[in-house]
Amino acid sequence: MIAVGNTLYLESTTPEKPGKYRCKVMDILEESIAVDYPINEKTNRTEFFGNGTEFAASFVGSDKNVYQFHSELIGRKVENIPLMVMSWPGEGSVVKIQRREYVRVEVLLNVSILKNEEQLDPFTSTALDISGGGMLLSLPEQHGLQENMDISCRLQLPMQSGEVKSVEIPCKVIRLMPGIQQGKERASVMYVNITDHDQSVIMRYCFEQQLLARRKDG
Repeated sequence: MIAVGNTLYLESTTPEKPGKYRCKVMDILEESIAVDYPINEKTNRTEFFGNGTEFAASFVGSDKNVYQFHSELIGRKVENIPLMVMSWPGEGSVVKIQRREYVRVEVLLNVSILKNEEQLDPFTSTALDISGGGMLLSLPEQHGLQENMDISCRLQLPMQSGEVKSVEIPCKVIRLMPGIQQGKERASVMYVNITDHDQSVIMRYCFEQQLLARRKDG
């Protein structure tokens, strides 16, 4: 499930030092994991924590699902670099958040179509919804896309930390559909060979948007 090299996302549950951070899993022991020092997602600076600091930790598994568990900073050690040692409750205490195929949120995001196999001119479209597996795009007139065409999509995702994440994703056009406005079309696109980093960013964005939607509904 969790593996060395995974990006681990941490959200401090300690009121004295709230915030969201990311780090990398460097070693896995029976009841603990060692990670490099976390980076604050808002400031991009390394953060330091005292023993006993508690976190909600999450990661994307090899099956592309998001998993979450509770962890506590229990110590430090030095190998090639300084590491934090955090409690690891074991796979039995890890909760699967939701499969990536079903994590779909409605959005309005600008998406740049940069290139495709036909070398058409770049153009800008709008994402109407997004998930960890693909997007629904609203296309401009005279877009030139065809079903099964390979394209590259670049978009910027505003995170709750205040940081804007930029990702560029190889995609395939799965289906073209009529748009709401006359003369325009929509395209369903699927990610192809997306990197673990970019998929983690998109999954985190979708998760944050779901939480915001639930708060508004509540």
